[in-house]
Amino acid sequence: MVNNAEVLCQQMANAMASIPADVTLKTMTDERLFPAHKFVLKLRSSVFAAMFSGDFVENQMEKPIEIFEISGQVMEAMLAYIYCRSFDGWKEIAGELAVAADMVRMFRFIFLLLNNFVCSTTFSHCINCALAFCGPKSP
Repeated sequence: MVNNAEVLCQQMANAMASIPADVTLKTMTDERLFPAHKFVLKLRSSVFAAMFSGDFVENQMEKPIEIFEISGQVMEAMLAYIYCRSFDGWKEIAGELAVAADMVRMFRFIFLLLNNFVCSTTFSHCINCALAFCGPKSP
């Protein structure tokens, strides 16, 4: 049986690969660069939608947009979900991903992370993820 979601995902990934990125995100924890497409980011996150609309400084910038408090590993995983709803293999960073998803208001992603990873793992891992998600936030 054909999984239509996977087929659509692959078609989207192929199409987006042929379109030049119009924004670069830079994780400041490890200074990794991630080319991306404003249109896709805006579709998946209300924070990105606001950031790339109107007169926000990020919408006018030519240099990479600096993203603080998110590691390159977490950004890579989050972008994989944004572009293709794929988040296989990131069980160990589920708590960090949930925090990052909260920062950009991707509530469905948080629900999926909590449902698929946190609730299906060891008790100690659940505690670590909960602490990462509920821990102190930067001002």
